Amino acid sequence: IRALLQNGKQSAADKYCHDLIAKDPDNARWINTVGYICFDAFDFEAAAKHFERCCELDPNDPYNVVDLAMVYCELNRLDDALRITQQVLDAHPNFISAQYRMARILEYQEKYAQ
Repeated sequence: IRALLQNGKQSAADKYCHDLIAKDPDNARWINTVGYICFDAFDFEAAAKHFERCCELDPNDPYNVVDLAMVYCELNRLDDALRITQQVLDAHPNFISAQYRMARILEYQEKYAQ
């Protein structure tokens, strides 16, 4: 899948992921990959749907939550992004991806002092 994406073949990667999801509908990794394909195509609603599903399947994976927060920012759901990112940071205070996402959320909200 990575090779397909790196060579600009998003539709082929998307089809391949959907084939894998059809065989294993609870595989958060493939669902997350489809979320990124949607995100890269600026289909933020679809990306959110996939990242939300990943969080349902594996709520303890902080990467899934940070990915969801990323798309919430694009959907201007900053309060939701802030809330879930803070939850990750409460559980994993040194998680760099969550720290970065929090900084971006605060930047979007123009809360530079924080």
